[in-house]
Amino acid sequence: MSNIALFDMDGTIADYDSQLRSDLAQIRSPDDAIIGQMHGVDLPDYIENRIDLIKTQKGWWANLPPILAGLDLMRCCVDIGFSIHILTQGPKRTKSAWTEKCEWCEKFVTPIAPDYGISVTREGEGRKKGEGKGLHYGRVFVDDYAPYMQAWLDHRPRGLGLMPMSHESLRFSPRQVLRYQPGLRYGNSLGTVENHLAKFREQHPDLLQALEHAYSRGDGEE
Repeated sequence: MSNIALFDMDGTIADYDSQLRSDLAQIRSPDDAIIGQMHGVDLPDYIENRIDLIKTQKGWWANLPPILAGLDLMRCCVDIGFSIHILTQGPKRTKSAWTEKCEWCEKFVTPIAPDYGISVTREGEGRKKGEGKGLHYGRVFVDDYAPYMQAWLDHRPRGLGLMPMSHESLRFSPRQVLRYQPGLRYGNSLGTVENHLAKFREQHPDLLQALEHAYSRGDGEE
């Protein structure tokens, strides 16, 4: 029960950003501004409307490409002995995403952790961002979004946070958080899953050591 590793989906194991950028580019007119940052910024209404249109397409969430490094990290957690629990935000305006996220996990998480659990969270009106994720117990939390990580650390100060390397994660530096190289996506990768997992282990010895410690520490140990 206590040795749980929590994994976010979008931007951590499912490539939400790249797919959304690709889909937006296909319907971009020559006069449209090029969108850089899509998180934590006010986008033009017409872009928001296009994003809503894209994400409500049947099968969009279920068919997001996986992120290899995130799944490699999940395999490492399973090998150490952690139970895997998926912890993902449920879009308020796209209810079909809730079901399709579960379908995605059946395809990509089940081969790694057949007994995984999943929680789809949603903060109520006026609630602090990330509060839904922050309430979930785990010794390890893997997420790409700093506000969600901070909400979890507020409840789990002895927990281990893991974030893919990005401009955002580099600006967020609690002592409990380590970063890993986001690596290749399946779509442009070469070789076997085993080869990529070996490379991931080779590149992140400190991270693996921290996971081993998080798994083996006693409840009263820092």
